[in-house]
Amino acid sequence: MAFLTLSGIPIPLDAGSPLQYRQELLGEVRRSFAGQLRSSERARRWTYSGNTMPLVLEESLAMRNLIDGRGHSWSFDGGTVSSTGIGPPVVTGDAGGQMGGGRFGTGRLRCAPGGRVQWPLSLGADLGRTTLAFWVRTPDLDNVWTHLVIDWATAAVYRDGALWTTVDVLGDYSIVVALTAAYLELGCNTDGGGEISYDDLVVLPYCVPASWLTAWATSGAPFGPLPAHVVGGSGVHTPGLLMRGQARDGTAMELWTEGGQFLTHEAFDFELRE
Repeated sequence: MAFLTLSGIPIPLDAGSPLQYRQELLGEVRRSFAGQLRSSERARRWTYSGNTMPLVLEESLAMRNLIDGRGHSWSFDGGTVSSTGIGPPVVTGDAGGQMGGGRFGTGRLRCAPGGRVQWPLSLGADLGRTTLAFWVRTPDLDNVWTHLVIDWATAAVYRDGALWTTVDVLGDYSIVVALTAAYLELGCNTDGGGEISYDDLVVLPYCVPASWLTAWATSGAPFGPLPAHVVGGSGVHTPGLLMRGQARDGTAMELWTEGGQFLTHEAFDFELRE
């Protein structure tokens, strides 16, 4: 088990900079004029801080974006609006939120053949480096929940953490997926073999490193709700907390790699607050 994870993604920590814990009081503990100790404390909230190990610049940037909670996520537990308020969607045919039967939580997105759901997004220049991910259940894939991650920069599709196919070939299945600078669309082909279910939909405005994919598919936990993450790992004595992060100052360095070349790396400080 990883020492620290955000939504199932391991955060590699610098061995010389252990994870720091701090509790923030909701209220005050103060002495009265007469010297008596008085408390108005109602609760406590955790703050974690640490420093990452040196990462190549591309992976370091992705890790910064992960900790900062950039992107949009949909759990479909309370409808079809994203955790960042994207909605209402445009619905075509027989499609929409459905209670029960989801991969996580209490809901899912259900699309009958011909049904499609479209959300307005303003990705702009981020489209060329966007990562789209979701869990899908369809007769084409043996009616079992399957995790798909699409690297929109390369059109590569990863299934359960392994390279599988391309976006264009997805049209040979019942799955409908379209992403432009203006909208995101999911659905089921008109001649599809049956109903499709989607869950745990994520749109990230950055490229995800290949090192994340297996952990993401096997974490057994949903992603987000962005901009927050569920914190886990063996180094966390209160796993399951929903926390928001902030990536802070970094240090760049040139390190010799196993491939026999010098590459620029970065290590940076970060903070997670409940």
